[in-house]
Amino acid sequence: MKNLLLIILSSFFVACSTIDDVPLCYNISANVDFSVINAQNEDLLNPSNPNRLPVSGIKIFFVVNGKSQEVSNPMADNPSGFRIYKRDDEARYRIGISLNHAETVEKPITYIQWSNADIDTLEASFERNPCGIAQQVIWLNGKKVWEARSSTSSPYFVKQM
Repeated sequence: MKNLLLIILSSFFVACSTIDDVPLCYNISANVDFSVINAQNEDLLNPSNPNRLPVSGIKIFFVVNGKSQEVSNPMADNPSGFRIYKRDDEARYRIGISLNHAETVEKPITYIQWSNADIDTLEASFERNPCGIAQQVIWLNGKKVWEARSSTSSPYFVKQM
């Protein structure tokens, strides 16, 4: 019995010795937040607002291999590529959008379809290393709107509809 325990413990330590080859953490920073308001400054993401934006109409698309594909990942925390939430320190609700961070192109494209008639285009460049992916620059509808090295906060924008 003692020998069996010694063999099991020895194999455990040998198996764990390869942990240096695997990062202990992996972080993906590939997201953008928006608040959405109308001309009267009403929060269109607030679920108690009768004029709110219909969440069922919001769709996120990633351009993959040159083709636009709606985000649908049932195993993810945000299966449709977005979540609506409210921070304790703010009056408005936000929509957090997961960005396309495909490695196959320099600036992966994400489309936000707010409605059939209103679509925004997000492009982002990323820094990649063994411990993760971090957004560096974000373009909204072709205009550079955020850069990591000159910003002290996460990308956040207010969209007026």
